[in-house]
Amino acid sequence: MVPAIDTIVPHLFCVEGTTRYRVVADMLGIELMGCSGEVCAISQDKFITKAVCKVAGVPVPGGTLLRSDLHGTDVTATAKKLLETEKIPFIVKPAKEDNSMGLSLVRNASVAEIATALSEAFKYDEHILVEEYIAGREVRVGVFEVEDGDGFRLEVTPMLEYILEDIRDMKKKLGVDANGKLLTDDSNITAAFEKGKEEGERIYPAQIAPELQKRIEDLAKNTHKAMGCKYYSLCDVRINPEGFPYMLETGLMCSWSPHSALVSLAKETTTPELRKHPVLFENFLRRAGRETRARRAAATEAKPETAGGAIKKRRLTYTN
Repeated sequence: MVPAIDTIVPHLFCVEGTTRYRVVADMLGIELMGCSGEVCAISQDKFITKAVCKVAGVPVPGGTLLRSDLHGTDVTATAKKLLETEKIPFIVKPAKEDNSMGLSLVRNASVAEIATALSEAFKYDEHILVEEYIAGREVRVGVFEVEDGDGFRLEVTPMLEYILEDIRDMKKKLGVDANGKLLTDDSNITAAFEKGKEEGERIYPAQIAPELQKRIEDLAKNTHKAMGCKYYSLCDVRINPEGFPYMLETGLMCSWSPHSALVSLAKETTTPELRKHPVLFENFLRRAGRETRARRAAATEAKPETAGGAIKKRRLTYTN
């Protein structure tokens, strides 16, 4: 800590890195350039994410949480019960897994098909989500906080649309060989991602009608606020045939590579502070440094008898 550190840019994207290690930065009083460990812990769990956002008025698909100790011991019996309560088709996926690993779309009212989907999802997590399938389009949208007077304005990026038959499965996100092994090694860590891009056709920027654009922008901003995100956020959205969007999940990590999802989305905005990768990155660095220095100054000036011995985090003020 000598010389004093003003900010930490997180680059650990495993579960421990996005949760526990981010909390360490907070304990040290150093501003993290991104979402906190507590926020990322919520984002890691798709069921809890939807529960938090639903309370805040964000539209999400309906879903049921299943546990391996209650529902995984006899997947055939669980499948039979789901046939009585769920509308076909529906999604089955692990609650805490990325890149669509363990995800299935149950298309038929078949006990065997549902049981297979449950077994596949339980391989990856003790908690799995049985979720309403929203047919239609799928887009990805980013949100950035732009300094605006004494507060922040939420700027929504243009949207990236995925051209899909039904769902984005793992091969559309990560390239694999014939045996299902990831196409990557230490000497070429981007191979799997590049192969995934080849498998999944995309349109950017997506062609979105103005009324739908407004709905998705409101959804993205409300998701950012409901989750307690900071600096930026990313979410995947399903649009049903009637033109109503549903939040599927959030992505709260950014590598700050020029090719990373958020940086790529920012290039098409009309806001100068976001369009150029170095400017965006450096502006966030400066802001993070100011936050840490202000926190240190407040800790030095605080009087325990009036402040209770604790320094509360500054609540963000949004101008939109």
